[in-house]
Amino acid sequence: MLMKLNLTTLVEEQLSIGVSLFPNPAADALNVEWSLQGSSHFNPHLWRLYDLTGRMAASGTWPSSAQRAQINVSNLPPGAYLQQLLDAGGQTASSRFVKR
Repeated sequence: MLMKLNLTTLVEEQLSIGVSLFPNPAADALNVEWSLQGSSHFNPHLWRLYDLTGRMAASGTWPSSAQRAQINVSNLPPGAYLQQLLDAGGQTASSRFVKR
Protein backbone atom coordinates (compact mmCIF):
# COMPACT_ATOMS: atom_id res chain seq x y z
CA MET A 1 0.00 0.00 0.00
CA LEU A 2 1.36 3.43 -1.04
CA MET A 3 0.28 6.50 0.92
CA LYS A 4 0.89 10.02 -0.19
CA LEU A 5 0.90 12.76 2.40
CA ASN A 6 0.89 16.47 1.54
CA LEU A 7 1.63 18.88 4.34
CA THR A 8 0.86 22.56 4.06
CA THR A 9 2.26 25.08 6.47
CA LEU A 10 0.27 28.22 7.11
CA VAL A 11 2.31 31.23 8.12
CA GLU A 12 0.39 34.26 9.27
CA GLU A 13 2.23 37.50 8.69
CA GLN A 14 1.85 40.16 11.35
CA LEU A 15 0.64 43.40 9.80
CA SER A 16 1.83 46.52 11.57
CA ILE A 17 0.18 49.73 10.40
CA GLY A 18 0.82 53.02 12.13
CA VAL A 19 -1.97 55.61 11.91
CA SER A 20 -1.49 59.27 12.90
CA LEU A 21 -4.43 61.62 13.37
CA PHE A 22 -3.91 65.37 13.74
CA PRO A 23 -4.95 67.71 15.11
CA ASN A 24 -6.44 65.75 17.94
CA PRO A 25 -8.85 67.07 19.15
CA ALA A 26 -10.12 68.23 15.74
CA ALA A 27 -12.60 71.00 14.99
CA ASP A 28 -13.20 71.11 11.23
CA ALA A 29 -10.65 68.86 9.50
CA LEU A 30 -8.88 65.67 10.56
CA ASN A 31 -5.60 64.78 8.87
CA VAL A 32 -5.05 61.03 8.62
CA GLU A 33 -1.67 59.54 7.76
CA TRP A 34 -0.72 55.86 7.73
CA SER A 35 2.60 54.04 7.47
CA LEU A 36 3.44 50.38 7.09
CA GLN A 37 6.13 48.57 9.07
CA GLY A 38 7.36 45.31 7.55
CA SER A 39 6.95 43.76 4.13
CA SER A 40 3.16 43.52 4.13
CA HIS A 41 0.88 45.21 1.63
CA PHE A 42 -1.81 47.66 2.71
CA ASN A 43 -3.63 49.97 0.32
CA PRO A 44 -6.75 51.47 1.90
CA HIS A 45 -9.68 52.30 -0.35
CA LEU A 46 -12.28 53.36 2.25
CA TRP A 47 -12.38 55.31 5.50
CA ARG A 48 -15.08 55.24 8.15
CA LEU A 49 -15.81 57.16 11.34
CA TYR A 50 -17.74 55.54 14.21
CA ASP A 51 -19.13 57.16 17.35
CA LEU A 52 -18.81 55.46 20.74
CA THR A 53 -22.14 53.64 20.31
CA GLY A 54 -20.73 51.88 17.22
CA ARG A 55 -22.88 53.87 14.78
CA MET A 56 -21.13 54.83 11.55
CA ALA A 57 -21.04 58.63 11.60
CA ALA A 58 -19.32 59.19 8.22
CA SER A 59 -17.52 57.31 5.46
CA GLY A 60 -15.77 57.97 2.18
CA THR A 61 -13.29 56.83 -0.42
CA TRP A 62 -9.59 56.99 0.38
CA PRO A 63 -7.48 58.65 -2.35
CA SER A 64 -5.75 56.02 -4.51
CA SER A 65 -2.16 55.22 -3.42
CA ALA A 66 -2.15 58.09 -0.88
CA GLN A 67 -0.69 57.76 2.59
CA ARG A 68 -2.23 61.00 3.80
CA ALA A 69 -5.70 62.53 3.43
CA GLN A 70 -7.91 65.09 5.11
CA ILE A 71 -11.41 64.26 6.36
CA ASN A 72 -14.02 66.96 6.94
CA VAL A 73 -15.41 66.49 10.47
CA SER A 74 -17.12 69.88 10.82
CA ASN A 75 -20.62 68.33 10.68
CA LEU A 76 -19.98 65.81 13.47
CA PRO A 77 -21.24 66.58 16.98
CA PRO A 78 -18.55 66.95 19.67
CA GLY A 79 -17.39 63.66 21.17
CA ALA A 80 -15.02 60.72 20.81
CA TYR A 81 -14.77 58.77 17.55
CA LEU A 82 -13.00 55.79 16.02
CA GLN A 83 -11.44 56.32 12.58
CA GLN A 84 -10.95 53.18 10.46
CA LEU A 85 -9.11 52.58 7.17
CA LEU A 86 -10.11 49.50 5.12
CA ASP A 87 -8.34 47.83 2.21
CA ALA A 88 -9.75 45.51 -0.45
CA GLY A 89 -8.30 42.44 1.30
CA GLY A 90 -10.26 43.08 4.49
CA GLN A 91 -7.36 44.49 6.51
CA THR A 92 -8.12 47.45 8.76
CA ALA A 93 -6.23 50.10 10.68
CA SER A 94 -7.94 52.18 13.36
CA SER A 95 -7.29 55.11 15.69
CA ARG A 96 -9.33 57.26 18.04
CA PHE A 97 -9.84 61.01 18.00
CA VAL A 98 -11.89 63.68 19.69
CA LYS A 99 -14.13 66.15 17.85
CA ARG A 100 -14.43 69.53 19.61
